[in-house]
Amino acid sequence: MNAIIVHGGKEYSNYISDCVEQFFLFNKDSKLFCIADQNFCQLEELSKKFSNFQVVLSSSLKKTAAHRFYLAINRSAHNTWRGGFWRFVVERFFLIAEFMKQSGEENLLHFEYDNLIFEKINSFESAFKSQNKILLPADGDKRCIAGVIFIPSYRHLQAFCRFYNRHCTVRVKNDMFAFSDFIDKKPALCGNLPVVPAAYTNGKTQLLSQKGEIHNKIERFSSNFDTFGVVFDAAAYGQFIGGIDQRNVENSKDDTCGFINPDAAYNTGDFSFEWKTENGLKIPYLNYAAQTYRIFNLHIHSKKLNLYKSNREN
Repeated sequence: MNAIIVHGGKEYSNYISDCVEQFFLFNKDSKLFCIADQNFCQLEELSKKFSNFQVVLSSSLKKTAAHRFYLAINRSAHNTWRGGFWRFVVERFFLIAEFMKQSGEENLLHFEYDNLIFEKINSFESAFKSQNKILLPADGDKRCIAGVIFIPSYRHLQAFCRFYNRHCTVRVKNDMFAFSDFIDKKPALCGNLPVVPAAYTNGKTQLLSQKGEIHNKIERFSSNFDTFGVVFDAAAYGQFIGGIDQRNVENSKDDTCGFINPDAAYNTGDFSFEWKTENGLKIPYLNYAAQTYRIFNLHIHSKKLNLYKSNREN
């Protein structure tokens, strides 16, 4: 089983290197593809360091009709905020679909490069494949977080791209809300990864977010927990452990570790976290109701990935 990340734009983010290095601590037998607009010198160094790291230039991918439609018609493709952030967030799925079609790759794990992966993905291949769906975590009734997402085939992802063009062009939505709608409309093609253990949702009919919003789709948050046996981070855990992006903070000197995501249906304050060292590598765990659960990934919203890598000294 292989993985893929996507970087759009003309500037390199240094924490991409931390993300890649962390991935290969656990996944020496898997390939990690990186779609990028240009082959930065840092990516060339990573290619030399890791034989299974492969850069794919976006210009080498033949655009599908759906991709051309998105670029020409959708307003999000012309949003210039933070160098076109929202364009790249959505466009990556068109690029991954094209890569899968041209390369023949299937069963790819995609993650945003502010994530750290703490598992050997091959150990979860049968669990992922058994669902035969796009799988990603949700943090609310109306929002999924594509920080980590399993994509079984080109056909599945192309269906999402077409869905996005059809339903999110006039009334633009970002990827988070679009994927939530996609799950509601196409449950045979898309489902959820567990963000909390089943014990957290057992016996509950709704959850209340920190900001007071009621969430009724309880099944989303512990979906497939029995299949995977771990929890995935939709950002709330990484925000609690490592704080939030300083660009989102009024005073950039504020320490935001311990931040509780106000929008998440589950309250991060209901859990405690610990690090355990296994085979010389540090791994995060979530504790709830006297039980301990491994965390598959941490979405390090603060972008300080180097502080939480498994091979760090402290």
